Amino acid sequence: MPSGKTSPLKQKETACDLCGSRDYRLLFQCRGYPIMECRECGLVFTGSVMAPDDRESLYKNEYYVHAAGYAESIKRSAAAGNPEYDERVRLASKFSPQIPGTVLDVGCGSGGLLAAFKRAGWNCCGIEPSSDLSAYARDIAACEIYEGTIESTPLPQAAFDVISACHVLEHSASPHDFLQTCFRSLRDEGVLLVEVPDFGCYLSRKQGADWLPLYPDTHLYHFTISTLQRLLKATGFRPVRIRRYGGLGILSTQESDNSVKDAGHAKNIVEQSLCNVAKKRIFDARRYLYRIPAVKPFARYVYWHLMRMNEYISIYSIKSR
Repeated sequence: MPSGKTSPLKQKETACDLCGSRDYRLLFQCRGYPIMECRECGLVFTGSVMAPDDRESLYKNEYYVHAAGYAESIKRSAAAGNPEYDERVRLASKFSPQIPGTVLDVGCGSGGLLAAFKRAGWNCCGIEPSSDLSAYARDIAACEIYEGTIESTPLPQAAFDVISACHVLEHSASPHDFLQTCFRSLRDEGVLLVEVPDFGCYLSRKQGADWLPLYPDTHLYHFTISTLQRLLKATGFRPVRIRRYGGLGILSTQESDNSVKDAGHAKNIVEQSLCNVAKKRIFDARRYLYRIPAVKPFARYVYWHLMRMNEYISIYSIKSR
């Protein structure tokens, strides 16, 4: 994401959002930001943050337009439809007690996911800080879009059957408070979908500070499957489905569209691209390879290791009563 350092950074001094500890250690520096880890629970976060006013301005004015043509590209994607949106609708419907029901998409962008829910007969509304994308989402999804954040939007309690927050939680100043707001706004047995970059993935561990989805100026927290599950359970949710997916997805694609700043980033982009190609080839071929007894163990081993290179976590959770 674009650099938003418009005023001096403030060192983060609050207790860990997951366990309350103040015992941290420095993992590494990324683009001038310290990446810290709680020694007690392992939650990773960015140790210095922008002032709240600077962050609000960043999301409203710069967040989706820092790379030429990016805003237009995600608008076209929303208008054309996306198989990933349809898969999210399918899984949310699988776990929701009410089908179709009412869905809230937090950080709805250009409205592509809401449009997919709308096609499936759901009642929809969204929250989006960008005024440009809010207006576009209203046209694409033909539903109410609140301009702002979940913290600034007065949401009714127990009003939604599904809440989605795709690539939003990592931006929150307090993921714990964010999830508690979702809990209050969901009906009993409602579904929460959370998607975030996977800090525990192979490429993150291998590339460290050069891992593309870090974006420490806007990503305040960096989750693994373990820390995200613990946070969900601590706020009253029961995870029921975990997916790992992606690699050179929407975040790293926009980085590659922009000027590549150094050879390390160029190498990472090529590395991730090759991983994606290999994963797709194995995925397409595995149904045939698994039928050959002599090949099946090797194919499963290769496929399992390639799946570890997925860079994003998707967790569907149920609100506990």
